[in-house]
Amino acid sequence: EYQENIIDVNYFNNSAYVITKNSIYCNNSKWYSFSKNYSKVKLANILGNDPIIAYSENNLAHFISKDNVEIGKIQAFDIMSSEGRIYTISETNQLIENSFEKIGKILHLTNQVAQLCSIYKVFEGVIIQDIFGKRYLTIPYEHQKCTNIEIPELYQYRIIDAKRLKNILILIGEKNGKYDKFTLFFNSDFNSYELKKELDISYMNVNFMIKQNGIIASIINEDTLELFIDNKKGSKELS
Repeated sequence: EYQENIIDVNYFNNSAYVITKNSIYCNNSKWYSFSKNYSKVKLANILGNDPIIAYSENNLAHFISKDNVEIGKIQAFDIMSSEGRIYTISETNQLIENSFEKIGKILHLTNQVAQLCSIYKVFEGVIIQDIFGKRYLTIPYEHQKCTNIEIPELYQYRIIDAKRLKNILILIGEKNGKYDKFTLFFNSDFNSYELKKELDISYMNVNFMIKQNGIIASIINEDTLELFIDNKKGSKELS
C-alpha cells in the first residue's frame, strides 16, 4: 500500500510510523510529506504525543513537528536513533543525546553521553569504533546511559553492516574475503554479552525485528526467515 520503498518503521504509543522516501505514514495513513529529499530522517518519541521528526542537512540536525514547527536544531556530522531518542555527533566527535519533553510546550533537551575517537562507523542503535586496532561498541541504551565495550571477536574484521534493537545486536563482518555473522545478546547493563557466530555466510544487509512477545525475526536470505528467543538464561531457542 506504499508508493515508495520503506526506509524505516517505528512503533510509538501503539501506532506504527512508516518512513518512506517522500512521506511518513501512521497506521497506513499519510501523516507527513517531505518538501525535499533528506539524507537521513529519524523519529523521536514523546509519550502520549506525536513523535518529533529529525532530519540532517548541511551538518545540522533539525527537529520539527508534523506541522513544520521547528523544535530545535544542533550541529550534527551524523545522526542515529535508538529507543525513541535521537543521537547526533558533533564536530569534536561528541555523542549527544537529544530527547524531548512536553511541559506546556515541547522542550529539546541535550546531554553528552560519550566521546568518540576519530575512526568510527554509525549504524542503527550502535556505533563501532576502531581504537588502536581494537573494536569497541558504543551503545546508548537508556536515557543518559551509554556503554563502551570492547569486542575482541571482531578484531581484524571489516564491519559491513550492523543493527541493534533492545539488547540484541546483529552485525556482518568481512575478513579474508569471507563474510561472518555475529549475534550478540547483552545483559541489562550492556557490560557483558553472549555471542553466536556463523561463518562464511552469503552476504546481505542486516534485517531483523523484535516482536512485542519477545520473538526475534531475522531474514537470513531471500528464502529463509529465522525466529529465535533470548530467554535471558543464556540459551537460545532457534527455529
